[in-house]
Amino acid sequence: MISFVKSSVSMLLFAFSALSYAESPPPIIEPEIDYKYNVNVESYNPNTLTTTNCQGTLISPSWVLTGLKCIKNVTLSETHVIALHSNDSLGIHLVKKAYKFKKKKFALLQLDQPVATSSEITLLREPLLPEHGRFAAEVVQGLGYSTAFNIKGKNKKTARHNTRPVEFEKNFKGGAWVLKTHNLGDVQIGLTHTRYQAIQTASIANKIDRIVNANSGETVNWIDRQTLLDTLACEADGSCIEPPLPPECPEGVMDCGNVCDWNDCTEPPLPPECPEGVMDCGNVCDWNDCTEPPLPPECPEGV
Repeated sequence: MISFVKSSVSMLLFAFSALSYAESPPPIIEPEIDYKYNVNVESYNPNTLTTTNCQGTLISPSWVLTGLKCIKNVTLSETHVIALHSNDSLGIHLVKKAYKFKKKKFALLQLDQPVATSSEITLLREPLLPEHGRFAAEVVQGLGYSTAFNIKGKNKKTARHNTRPVEFEKNFKGGAWVLKTHNLGDVQIGLTHTRYQAIQTASIANKIDRIVNANSGETVNWIDRQTLLDTLACEADGSCIEPPLPPECPEGVMDCGNVCDWNDCTEPPLPPECPEGVMDCGNVCDWNDCTEPPLPPECPEGV
């Protein structure tokens, strides 16, 4: 079995149009885990004694979206998905059922057990077209890093993109390309199909919804195209990025606007309680001027 950690270092490279270009990133040692929705898909074919190693994305706890060419074996018993769990441990999941879309070149995998993860990807429901302009896309190459590409939309009829002159390795198939946003998180707009071609996932949006809901009751995170475009536009000019919330002040420390001030905004200490028989002259107890006058002596009976 090919190691997930090893394969994650050389995962997906992708371009969205023929004009896209990128250089291979330098090797990264012990990368931070930024793309927890990224998974490794391995399919063993006992007839040919070969293993197909691909990428995929977790679109809900029990469902993985990947490329059609990633599933080549006769039975699903030799197909498994390696995913990152919420405690940052790797888990191997068997594939319960595979739904193949031959015309669209996608495969939707149902896992035998849901993945305990902290992140599922959000999918774009409608395709990006040429009139929508160009975008800065992140090509997820593993759990810890990605490569940036300048991309543009494609004809709605095909929604496929010639990636030449960029050529991709075989195990990059099925990997996600995403648009990163502050307010929406990562939004997947497509995946790598072959060494020279990429396709948008919106072409099977309705089929994904129908299959996932009917067979598991789970839901997929979708975003419509106009919301994504509006979010990208307002984040570019800074009009819709909310400022970070100020930190909460510790108990007993007042909030002086934006930050906690330990010097000027501390709550004044409570005055000490005066001993019994001593008056409180405002802020402090005064033993000299504010003592209660002594009671006059009681007169003897009959006086």
